[in-house]
Formats: sequence, C-alpha cells, structure tokens
Amino acid sequence: EKFNELLHYREKFRNTDVVAFHHGHFNPLPASWKIPKGLSAIQLVNLWLVGSKNEHVPPLRKLSPLHMRHVDKEGKTRSRMKLVMGEIEYFARLKDVWLHDGWTSATVTKMWSTIWPLIDPYLRTQTSFKNCKTSEEKSRQGTSTR
Repeated sequence: EKFNELLHYREKFRNTDVVAFHHGHFNPLPASWKIPKGLSAIQLVNLWLVGSKNEHVPPLRKLSPLHMRHVDKEGKTRSRMKLVMGEIEYFARLKDVWLHDGWTSATVTKMWSTIWPLIDPYLRTQTSFKNCKTSEEKSRQGTSTR
C-alpha cells in the first residue's frame, strides 16, 4: 500500500527530485523547508507555478494543504497564497498570458511584466500621519511595505 502511494507521488511530482516520508505521509516538500519570510508577490508566483529546483520544492499549486501542514499548520498561509494567485491568474488571463501548464521562470517573468501595469495600483500602500499628510509607497517586487 505504501509502495503504491509512493508511485502515485512520484508520478504526480515527476519533476521533483525527492519524495520522502515525513510528518506521517509521503511528501514532496523537504521536511526542513519553510515558507520564506517577507515573501514578495513575484516570489510567490514563482513558488506557486514553478517551485524551486535548488530547494527541491515542487510548484506549490500541485500540493494539497496536507503536504504543507508542517510549514502552515492551520492552512491559512496556503489559503491566502491561493487567493492571491487567483487574482494574478485573473489579470494574466485578461492579457492572454496565462498558461495552463508548462511554467518556467522565463514565462513567469513575461507574464509578470505584462500584468504589472494592471496590478501595480493594488500593491501600493498608503500611510496616513497625524499631521494629515499621507505617504504612498510601492514596490516593484510586489512586497507589502507595511
């Protein structure tokens, strides 16, 4: 039974070097991997669609919440990631740069460059000060400046 489960994961994550048994099940994520702190929007897009070959991380979109439970116990972070990626997909489809499959770093970069003018306003942070002045900041990377 465990062998069949391993074969299932090997096929599903065939571009992943390692599928290991940890945290009670076979998992394509390394046991020691953690979601990067300060994850920017473009980093999220790359992790979600391409993964990280250097860290042996498959595209996060292919993982169930169970696979990420050791890094996201309640599944809230993965849920937020999925929500953000739904918006990214929406804008990419508007510009006809969304791929069903076959994402690479180059195709992510092309997609991001194409949709950037559409999502730029959503990645701005406005801060109000006591003296009634406001400051508007943005990051090309899509990092929240709060």
